[in-house]
Amino acid sequence: MNERQFEKRWKILNKKHLGKCTYCRKPYGESCHTFIGLDFEKKVQEVGYCCRSKLATVVMGGVYIEDIDTPRGKALKKQLTTSHPYAEFFCNPSGETKHFKH
Repeated sequence: MNERQFEKRWKILNKKHLGKCTYCRKPYGESCHTFIGLDFEKKVQEVGYCCRSKLATVVMGGVYIEDIDTPRGKALKKQLTTSHPYAEFFCNPSGETKHFKH
């Protein structure tokens, strides 16, 4: 799967399952770190810590914020971004992510 195909599948998946783990379908209980990649069946998944072990390859790291448009949400985004296990691969501290190979 090339990068364009991956991005397309991830965007569709993200719209369909916003705010929940795409593997187990459980809603994220709160703002948290997310992991985007391929599971062992080569399907694109965006998961939380609940299903992180289900990913064969992690392609991106991200954060889920419940109320991003509030001052608290913006502060939480910065905190989660800098504390993410893959923070060194983020393009910048604003929370934008960069593709990387795990």
